[in-house]
Amino acid sequence: MSQSLEGIGVQLRTENEYTVVVRLVKGGPAEKSKQLKPSDRIVGVGQGPDGEIVSIVGWRIDELVKLIRGPKKTIVRLEIIPNDAVDDQTKIISLERSAVKLEEQTAKMEIIKVERQGRPSQIAVIDLPAFYLDYKALHSGDRSYRSSTRDVKKLLRELTQTNVEGLVIDLRNNSGGLLPEAIELTGLFIEQGPIVQVRGADGNMCRCHSGLRPRYCHRTTHFRKGHGSVHVETESRTIESNRGQVLPHQRREHAVQGH
Repeated sequence: MSQSLEGIGVQLRTENEYTVVVRLVKGGPAEKSKQLKPSDRIVGVGQGPDGEIVSIVGWRIDELVKLIRGPKKTIVRLEIIPNDAVDDQTKIISLERSAVKLEEQTAKMEIIKVERQGRPSQIAVIDLPAFYLDYKALHSGDRSYRSSTRDVKKLLRELTQTNVEGLVIDLRNNSGGLLPEAIELTGLFIEQGPIVQVRGADGNMCRCHSGLRPRYCHRTTHFRKGHGSVHVETESRTIESNRGQVLPHQRREHAVQGH
């Protein structure tokens, strides 16, 4: 997942049988057109100004993305159900693909002031919209290539120079992305144990561990999940290496990304 691509600039997730727009990439064709909005549902895709509209209800997002992406200056038509539609009435919109820069989908941090136990406190919030890696830069030998893990590590190093008393990794709008990146990034906080476990039909278990040495474990790590999203909240009086406790929740939800 590079931080640039050619498409229309939308972030998507599945909701039952539908593909739902989560948000529009700033400066992308979808945002500029003002024809598509968050919570709109995409039910069909057509190529060119008069190509047949193909129903994509029930499709996997990775298959849908193959239809939506394409060379810049080409046309893609979407049949959508607007979020304010009456009786699920559809309409067709036409968008011209272009190069989309995904800078808005990189990790960002802000420090907010809150009151904790009756006194003022500073909490760092890292917003991570996706698990990404710039493959093109990596394979070209660029040592400064971008990835979600690298960007979060850089932000965490900055925190060691501050007096923050807590850290929140906000994944509420995280659309998913590369599983290896999710595993590596989690390894910044989890000291031991598998991060992902997959049991096959034959009963065999495959366990994935992070190759990173945890440097930013906090005394308590909470994994909390909301609708279609996840966020991780960590609490500590220092940003330091320590044993992390994982407090799992039962609900499991997934979101993925398409452009």
